[in-house]
Amino acid sequence: MSIKPSDLLYTSFRSIAYKWTILVTLSACGGMFWAFSGVIREPAQLAGMAAGIATFVALYTVLDFRLARAGRSTDRVRLVIAVYIKMATQIFPAIELYAGMVATIVLDGAGWKIENQFGLTYVTTVIVALELSFLIALMLLTGAAFVRLRSNLFARDQAGPDQPS
Repeated sequence: MSIKPSDLLYTSFRSIAYKWTILVTLSACGGMFWAFSGVIREPAQLAGMAAGIATFVALYTVLDFRLARAGRSTDRVRLVIAVYIKMATQIFPAIELYAGMVATIVLDGAGWKIENQFGLTYVTTVIVALELSFLIALMLLTGAAFVRLRSNLFARDQAGPDQPS
């Protein structure tokens, strides 16, 4: 029995999909807890939230798979770190709650009147996830800029006054 390269890619894609299913679902636990504690009351809303989470599982899976094929392992690690940071934000429930409020304000401000409970919950879930992803990306970029600035200052101090940095 011989293994074709396409079989290896499929297995790799499948393992990446499993990884992101677990990570994104764990990352969504805080939001799901708060939603179930008072907001979600109908099966259509549960399905909408599950579909929103599944959308991000698919997005992260495809992104990670493309990064893997491009050999960008550092970016793959950064992606996982971002999800771990998102999981850590669940310690502070206010972050998830405010993100939900902002999502509702965005929908109202955009004039979207979604009557369907599935659609409304789906769009709200996706907006919340986008907000939190943006916030975490901003945190990571700020941290990376700080590290670069600090290392540049350190390199300049090490070079001395007579040597170019």
